[in-house]
Amino acid sequence: MKNKDKEEAANWAKARRQAEQSGIVLTHRRDKNGDYVCYLSAKARRSLLFGL
Repeated sequence: MKNKDKEEAANWAKARRQAEQSGIVLTHRRDKNGDYVCYLSAKARRSLLFGL
């Protein structure tokens, strides 16, 4: 079980780094359907709104 937990933590860290490069913030929170919640970072929102 410990190896599985470490692997899952490593996968989350990798996914967060990849998402962060696109301005997306991943969370462990889930919505009512059981899907993970993610959102645009404040920096990404500002660049989309004012960078056009």
